[in-house]
Amino acid sequence: LTYGYTADNQKSLLNRQTEVLALSTYESSKLNFTTSLYSQIDSLLENEKSIKQTEKDLADLQTSLQQNLSLKLIRSDSLAYQAQEQAIKVKEATLANLQSTRELLLRQFSLLAGFAWEGVEAIPEPNLSFTSNPMGNSSVLLKSLALDLAKEELALKKAEFTNKSLVLNGGVSSSHSSSPTDGLSASAAATLQSKNLSAKAGLSGTYNYSTKTFSPSLTVSGSWNNNKTLASDALTLQKLENEVLIAELAYQTALNEYLQNAATLESNIAAWKMTHALHRQSMDYNLALLKQQQTLFEKGLATKADVDDAAFNVEIDAYTLSSILLDGLKLENQIRALQI
Repeated sequence: LTYGYTADNQKSLLNRQTEVLALSTYESSKLNFTTSLYSQIDSLLENEKSIKQTEKDLADLQTSLQQNLSLKLIRSDSLAYQAQEQAIKVKEATLANLQSTRELLLRQFSLLAGFAWEGVEAIPEPNLSFTSNPMGNSSVLLKSLALDLAKEELALKKAEFTNKSLVLNGGVSSSHSSSPTDGLSASAAATLQSKNLSAKAGLSGTYNYSTKTFSPSLTVSGSWNNNKTLASDALTLQKLENEVLIAELAYQTALNEYLQNAATLESNIAAWKMTHALHRQSMDYNLALLKQQQTLFEKGLATKADVDDAAFNVEIDAYTLSSILLDGLKLENQIRALQI
C-alpha cells in the first residue's frame, strides 16, 4: 500500500495541450489567409479607385487648359500656362505609377489566390457580433494547461519525498507427526518505507500441542538514511515551485492581454459601425444629388459636366464602400481569431 499523492495527470494534460495547440494553429492559419486575401482585394480596389480619380483629374486639367487657350485667358508662353502644363505632367506621371503598381498587385493576387483577378461583384456585410469571454480563449487555455502541468510536476516530485509504502506479509504453518513437538507456527510482518526512513516489525509464535504452551517472538528494526542529496532535493523543489509561479504569472498575463484585446476590439467595432453608417448617408446624399443634376440638365439648368461630376462621385462612393466592407470583414476575422 502507498500513502500520499499517487495520481499522474501529465499525459492527459499534454494530450489536451497538443490538441488545443493544433486546432488553434489550424484555425489561425485559415483566418490569416482570408485576411491576406481581403487586404489584397482592398489594395486592388484602392488602386483602381486612384486610377479613376487620377484619370478624371488629368482630363479636367487638360480640358481646362484647352478652354483657357481657346478663350485666350492665358497665353502659351505665360507662367500660368507652364504651371498648368506642369500639373498635367505630374498627373500623367502619377497615373503611370499607379498603372505599374496595378500590374504588381495583379501578380501578387494571382500568387495568393491561385487564379487571375476578375473583380468583385458584391462584398457581403460583416458579422461583427462579439461577446468577451471572461475565461479567455485558446491562448489563455494553453497557459492554463501549462500551469496545471507545472503544478502536476511539483506534486509528483513532492510525492517522491513524502509518500510512504506499507508492506504486509505473514504465514501460518502446522506440523503433525508422532513427535511430541507437533505444533502450530504463525508469523506476521510489516515494513514501512519512505525516502529516509525504513521501519520493520515482525511477530511470530509457536503453539506446542503436547505441552500446550505458546512461545511468542517480537522483532523490531529500523534504519534512517541521512540522505546526502537532501539539499539537492530542496533546490529541485524550489525550482519547480518557481516554475509554478512563473506559469501562473504567464497565465494571468495572457488573460489580461485577452481582456485588453477584447476591449480594443469592441472599440474598433463601434468605430467601424460609425464609419459605415456615415458613408451610407454620404452615398444617399450623392445619389440624390446625381438625380437632381440629371433633372436640372434635362431642363437646361445644369451642364453635362455637372452631371458627370455627380455620377463620378457616386462611382467613387462604391469603391469607398467596398473598402469599408473589406475592413469590416477583416475585423470579423479578428473577432473569430480572438474567439479561437
